Amino acid sequence: MTLGATSYTPYDFYIPHALETLTVNPQSTMLEVGGEVQLEASYTPAAIQNVSFQWTSTNEEVATVDENGHVVAVGLGQADIILSVPNYSTMRDTCTVTVLQEIPGHRYYMLAIDETIDGSTIQFCEFDLLDASGNEVKPLTFISATGTYIKDHDAGDLFDDDIYTKYCAEFVPTLYIYMDAGQRVTLSGYRITTAKDTASYHGSNPKTWSLFGSNTKSVVPDDSAWELLDRRENDTTLGATNYTPYDFYFTSPQPVIPGDVNGDGEINALDYEAMRRHIVGLDVENFVPEAADLNGDGKVNAQDLVELINARNH
Repeated sequence: MTLGATSYTPYDFYIPHALETLTVNPQSTMLEVGGEVQLEASYTPAAIQNVSFQWTSTNEEVATVDENGHVVAVGLGQADIILSVPNYSTMRDTCTVTVLQEIPGHRYYMLAIDETIDGSTIQFCEFDLLDASGNEVKPLTFISATGTYIKDHDAGDLFDDDIYTKYCAEFVPTLYIYMDAGQRVTLSGYRITTAKDTASYHGSNPKTWSLFGSNTKSVVPDDSAWELLDRRENDTTLGATNYTPYDFYFTSPQPVIPGDVNGDGEINALDYEAMRRHIVGLDVENFVPEAADLNGDGKVNAQDLVELINARNH
């Protein structure tokens, strides 16, 4: 009891700050059986102290989680990892974990630059990969590059998230730049950001290039492990502007994720609705038949819908 056996004594009772937001990061992830991921929790206002997080899994046969938010994939399927603070608020947030036999996408990437617009040098300040949702893949780390770079402007500056540094090199076709995404990711495209003086040296922009992906770490350009993801020839998209990001999205088919019926890189209730609409003959934007044919019989029907429901419920 706070109030003591004392006379004329004031006791202050403060109303705690209300929790405004509760967030888990990432919001979704794909793992192979045995794979692991560390989830991070955050909240506002940051001034609140002694907030105890609670982590639970909706399907421990698919993914388990410990008291610190460390997730381990134990079986195929899908599970929601729920973040809550039961001693403080009714707020909750969720990370959807999809466990696959093999994660689509690539871990290693090679940018091969064949031609600049005009001139003997090449430069730009940042290169980023964009995941299936269009977000930058982080961390993206530099492995190596060919060619002779200008002092203090090596290719590692492309991945330092600092637009005030740049890659600048003497251009001799073909330049190869190798990078590591840290894990397999399914891409929607990539981003090139021009340098601080591109307006004055527009000719140093790349003009013809290719992007390759692989799950084998290699710096051999003609290694059979490399898969062509995108090819641009005589492309003048990069303008004579400084510090400007340009996004390049793939037009070639991306790896199919079974159950990802709408092709957004996630498996959730939106896929159920897309498949249901397709089965009854309604038009569905971005429908992916290969992802909807879950039983592999070459047709998309009620049997596939049942398999999708079961995959989400187990």
